[in-house]
Amino acid sequence: MITRFRLIAVGLAVVVLAIAAVACGDDDDNGGGDVSAQLDSIQATLDELAESSQRSHVLATMTTVRAEGLHEVDGEALQASEIQAGWHGIIRRIRQAVAGTDWPDELSADAADWHDKLVAAEDAISSGDLAETKTAISFAHAAWHGIEPAAYQFAAGEEVIGGDMDMEN
Repeated sequence: MITRFRLIAVGLAVVVLAIAAVACGDDDDNGGGDVSAQLDSIQATLDELAESSQRSHVLATMTTVRAEGLHEVDGEALQASEIQAGWHGIIRRIRQAVAGTDWPDELSADAADWHDKLVAAEDAISSGDLAETKTAISFAHAAWHGIEPAAYQFAAGEEVIGGDMDMEN
């Protein structure tokens, strides 16, 4: 979150400085420089900041999922004879992270599907139905692995091609 706020602050500072530069003009013979070119430069900078913020947001979500231990919850659920108290909170926090992420267009459909599966897992846990919980958590886990390669590609600034990558650990 701190990174996101820093990016916003930097973006606002760039805008303020750019407006000041445009307002003050320059001392050359063209009466203040090429305002259109300056505005294009400002827009390019803002676009770069927005993309960087989105990449950071996606990476933060993927990191949250790993830190929360979705692998472990799925493994525990498959072996469990009863629903564990901590599962609901873990699934809820992951769902909130996924819901709060500004997903790029190329990942938004997979992210929406993943979110739906997390909602189903949360609902199953709340219902107390162990069999339904096991299935729902497994589906949410599988959906994570479906989006994970492409999410990391996006976060790294690489072409998003998805596909099966070794994302087991």
